[in-house]
Amino acid sequence: MAKVKEAYTGKLVVRQYSDAELRDAVLVTDDPYSLGAVAETPPGPDQDMEFVAQYRSDEMVVCSFGHRHQKGFLLKDGDGLRYLIGKDCAAEHYGLNWEAFAKNVSKSVDRQSNLLWLDGISRMIVDARADIEAAIASPAVVAFDELRRQVQHLPPAVLLAFQRASGPHDTWMTATYRERDHKAERLAREKAYEDHEASIQQRWPSSERNRLKREMVASQSREVWVRTTKSILRCPAPTLFRSNFKMVPRLQTIANNLHSQAITLLGTLRVSQPSVAAKSIAEATKSFDGILAEIDAAALMFSPGVLDRLTALFEGEEFKGIRTRRLSYGIGFSTDQGEEFPLRLPQGLQPLDFSLYERLRFEER
Repeated sequence: MAKVKEAYTGKLVVRQYSDAELRDAVLVTDDPYSLGAVAETPPGPDQDMEFVAQYRSDEMVVCSFGHRHQKGFLLKDGDGLRYLIGKDCAAEHYGLNWEAFAKNVSKSVDRQSNLLWLDGISRMIVDARADIEAAIASPAVVAFDELRRQVQHLPPAVLLAFQRASGPHDTWMTATYRERDHKAERLAREKAYEDHEASIQQRWPSSERNRLKREMVASQSREVWVRTTKSILRCPAPTLFRSNFKMVPRLQTIANNLHSQAITLLGTLRVSQPSVAAKSIAEATKSFDGILAEIDAAALMFSPGVLDRLTALFEGEEFKGIRTRRLSYGIGFSTDQGEEFPLRLPQGLQPLDFSLYERLRFEER
């Protein structure tokens, strides 16, 4: 710190604003002259001073000591006269630790920023209520719950396969298939041929040569079958199979809580923890969008590619008593007992072009 030219004996005060006052206070500015007339002479060394605002300017600003600065403080005395004090002059003339003082100021600045952000986001939540209710009332939401009821009537083996793969860990749907091992067949044919050729070249007994010849001929038509387990696809729309909760009440609960929180914040003069409130709102909007994303996933389940892979999946040996066939916008299951289980895309089930998080132009604090 530079040597203080003249000891400052007054008090430097950072006013503690109420939340109501803080919302309207100007604490940071790039134009300190816009806040009122500024004295051209420095204050007395015993003059008590109060912080008004912190400035950061692209242009050089002349402080009360006649020096040029781009950042500093705007202070005022008991008579309301304002003084510009640059960073260096604050240390030189007041012995002021800039970093400590700026940190003290930033607490109020940060709180003001959070409060104003909360006010803005709360108003947007209130204004978005009609759009939120429209999303909840969408035919796609009703269609999702209809599909959720449909899947509960699938053949037990099929439903269990979906449920097992709908958990949070291993979401791959797998099945076991009986397949020909063409490589093993080729190797067996090659070995039978080599053994027969060796018996001729080494003049083995005719009985052994004839046996190996019969083995070589038989190897030409012998099939080798193996069982192999394959991962076919990740469980499509897992919420359909692991949740018994209707979509509308889930969405409505979040919407009501958000609206209630927004109204409360707008009418509250003192917000104890703005950052906690901001985090709560952010998490709620993400939860709302997460539920709507379940609709997108359910609609995607009926895309041609996914239906093709589901058809292939249920041809596995675990599902021997079940046959599948492609339907228009769906897949059909039938059992050996003659029962039919069609699973079709419900009317109205399509992705919703709505994101509450984006609707609120969210920028977390």
